[in-house]
Amino acid sequence: YESPRMAFVEIDDDPHGGAMRQSCFRVPLGIMPDYSTLDGKQGCGVQSVRPGSPADEAGLQPGDTIVKWNDQPLPNVRVLTSMLRQSEPGETVTLLIRRGDDLIEKSVTLEAR
Repeated sequence: YESPRMAFVEIDDDPHGGAMRQSCFRVPLGIMPDYSTLDGKQGCGVQSVRPGSPADEAGLQPGDTIVKWNDQPLPNVRVLTSMLRQSEPGETVTLLIRRGDDLIEKSVTLEAR
């Protein structure tokens, strides 16, 4: 018995064909979220801030927790990702940040990737 030769087919390493990567990061905020807040209800933690990013320009710091995006509660990382997907370059959003015991408003102008 001789088996038929299998054809070589080149595939994209990204199972989403790049669509998810493009839509998620079209307007990056410039933070590394604290993934321990992935499914939380208390906000999206900021683990680090990329220098020169919109988050850096607005004054976000590691250890901050983003609790609102404009007037909408931001309970976790998943909601932040959703808000970024819906945003456009040049859009300015107001973030409510919890820093220690203080609540601080920061205006962030989103940039194209």
